Amino acid sequence: MSRALRISSRLVSLMRLRAETAVSGHPQREAPLRFAIAGYYGFGNVGDEAILASLVADLRLEYPGARFEIIGADYHRTLGGEDIRYVLWDDWQAVIQAVTTCDLLIVGGGGLFNSYLGYSPESLLVASRHFGAFTFSLPQLAYVLGKPCCLCAVGASHFDSPEALRHARLAVRLATICTVRDEATKRILDDGLRPPVQIRVTADPAFRLENANLPPSSPFAGIDSSMVAVALRNWSFSNQPGPWEGEIRRALGQFAARHGFRLLFIPFQSTQDLPYDLGRDIAIIERVRSVLQDQASCHVLEGVFTPSQISAVLAQCGMVVAMRLHAAILAVRNAVPFVALGYDKKVRHVLARCGLERFVVELEGLRAESLLHALESVYLEREAVRDELRKAGARMRRAAYDNMRAIARALGCRQREQKLPPTVVAALKELLLKQTLLLAERDRRLARVDPEAAAHRTALRRLISQGNLEDALHHLEMVLAVAPEDPEFLYLKAFCLHSLDRDLFLAGELYGRALSNGFDPYWVYAHRGQLNLKLQRWHEAIEDLEKACRDDRAPPVLFELLDQARAHVRRTPEESTSLPCES
Repeated sequence: MSRALRISSRLVSLMRLRAETAVSGHPQREAPLRFAIAGYYGFGNVGDEAILASLVADLRLEYPGARFEIIGADYHRTLGGEDIRYVLWDDWQAVIQAVTTCDLLIVGGGGLFNSYLGYSPESLLVASRHFGAFTFSLPQLAYVLGKPCCLCAVGASHFDSPEALRHARLAVRLATICTVRDEATKRILDDGLRPPVQIRVTADPAFRLENANLPPSSPFAGIDSSMVAVALRNWSFSNQPGPWEGEIRRALGQFAARHGFRLLFIPFQSTQDLPYDLGRDIAIIERVRSVLQDQASCHVLEGVFTPSQISAVLAQCGMVVAMRLHAAILAVRNAVPFVALGYDKKVRHVLARCGLERFVVELEGLRAESLLHALESVYLEREAVRDELRKAGARMRRAAYDNMRAIARALGCRQREQKLPPTVVAALKELLLKQTLLLAERDRRLARVDPEAAAHRTALRRLISQGNLEDALHHLEMVLAVAPEDPEFLYLKAFCLHSLDRDLFLAGELYGRALSNGFDPYWVYAHRGQLNLKLQRWHEAIEDLEKACRDDRAPPVLFELLDQARAHVRRTPEESTSLPCES
């Protein structure tokens, strides 16, 4: 072929590519792009759902016709559409299939790279209930399968295990591209090896969330700038309330009374099966709200809402008190003056990225006077603060869009192009060998247990029916040691603890695990509903008992318990709200 012909052929190819990219900015494909997006999604957390909604909205604009497989939980899903399919995070085979068939694995965003309640390194690259190990496994899985992986706007702040930090840094090394939401995360995840790992600071995708149009009817009627939105969370790693709860209550009460504000408490998460009620915001809201003097000016926004609706509610309020990171982020997004409670380093990290660190009041050692002073300062300068937040919000929205550019680059290459340091290669080989040996040992144990499983179940049912719950618990400890995710064994242990009135929070977690692993939902809802009644989790009890009562097997006593829970909520002021949710 002559040189002129080759040049002509090249020009034709370039013109064709330009025509293909004229509409969407990306080459057209015969098959739609497939994205697998993994994160803390479906767990009923408003912040993480805001991240997911923003990511998918931008991806839909950038890649029309794309398909999305969301790897997460199924407690509370806020995103739908024909292009969306959910994959349970603890169904490891389904996760492998999703990564195998995708064009790009996106992990994040959100504070996924942390370890608070212990770490389980043996849970890497296997089906488990340890979400941290699961998250760190995903870039390794993509690397093994030859799929590009983008760690997208992830956050890191706390590691209670050196091994967890080592595995987090290994995940960053193996990812094709990594973006983080703040400078502190970049410093934490940088392993300091040569060649240096490439980590780009962008911003949390939730800064780009679009607000919903709220109807002027219930449950949104009456929400206006005379309200202070309050987002509180449990942050006591024990079964006792934190000493700061009383300080928050005093400051809120005095501030609202001084300026005639009404308080609107907004739960940002309602997951039941996290330890110490860490995912159940209504618990601390009930404790704080129930002892405030002016009950008539205190309201709770109850119900299931999309993050866009929550953001729109915050936009209508006069101020925000944020003990949830994404309550602060959405306050910035909507230019609503706020004070953030620094319950975790991530709050200061993200707001420092925005240039708004001065609005953080540390939770440790909190005094009502310091919180009240911060609220008064923001209130007095509220117009100047609004202007500052508008500028910061615009900067963060632009920075968050850099995540789309990172995704585009990740799609253009199969894996990270730079050579891995020898120490990282050695760590990866050591990890794979260790996990292979662990799987072999697990298979050996299961081979011994499986033939006896029917006998174990029969023996346990007999012990429980005879009332020998202590013996049943001892038996369950032995069988769960070798079959830790068996749904019936998990359910039976929860039932025994519940019946013995022992370690009730663990019983609730075990009921949830049994349900996730496939145990009969009726029995879980029926008994967890009764457990929630015992724990005075009235709204969760109603939710579970309503589900159980839809089953034909439900006896009259369950309907009576449901009526009692509803009656309690109706007659007890701290359990009701003047802003009811439509059923």
